[in-house]
Amino acid sequence: MSIKKDFFAPLALGLGATRRAAVLLLVMMLTMTAQTAWAQGPWQPGQVPSGSCGDGLTWELNDNTLTICGWGAMYDYTPDMNNPAPWSIYTERINKVVIENDVTSIGDYAFFECSFLGSVTFAKGSQLKSIGEYAFGTTSMTSIEVPASVTSIGDYAFNYTDLTSIEIPAGVTSIGAWAFSHCIKLGSVTFAEGSQLESIGDNAFYNTALTSIEIPASVTSIGEDVFQNCI
Repeated sequence: MSIKKDFFAPLALGLGATRRAAVLLLVMMLTMTAQTAWAQGPWQPGQVPSGSCGDGLTWELNDNTLTICGWGAMYDYTPDMNNPAPWSIYTERINKVVIENDVTSIGDYAFFECSFLGSVTFAKGSQLKSIGEYAFGTTSMTSIEVPASVTSIGDYAFNYTDLTSIEIPAGVTSIGAWAFSHCIKLGSVTFAEGSQLESIGDNAFYNTALTSIEIPASVTSIGEDVFQNCI
């Protein structure tokens, strides 16, 4: 039995057209993906990134200022790619954070490693209750006025910052482990009159510049090595 070569020509032509269409479609998809990634990238000119950061909270990055507004608690985040803060790809642009007054908590790792963050402002009448673990860890802030409404400061909340002084509001009942550790410029820690502080976690002021501190009479628990390596 003999088969002429011309018998396969239409089939080959059809397969060639299909391959060309598939390649064209793939190129278009890759182009669209690249354009989307660029539009979401950290340096897109004129872009005002925004989104959700809590059931009732939103965020917006305008120029170099990140504003958190709305009401309620902020989501907790992680330092890896499983659940990063939504603004984590813009860390090099953030040098100021504004927290509006109805925000009740700052989530874990919220501003962790925002290395250019030097200023954090809380709106007048802030209802903030808690500051999560590593919330401001490894930032460039030199000062912060913690709202009077805050009752807890989480583990590692301010470690490796450039704080030179801090006043702990009277309503704070707990300071977490390593909360202010490695703040090598931190030379003054004061507690507001009528302090209700009950516990200070392990290594809370480890490796700071403290030379003296007056612990409130209300404190009933002090962890290990709280003031170790103080300069």
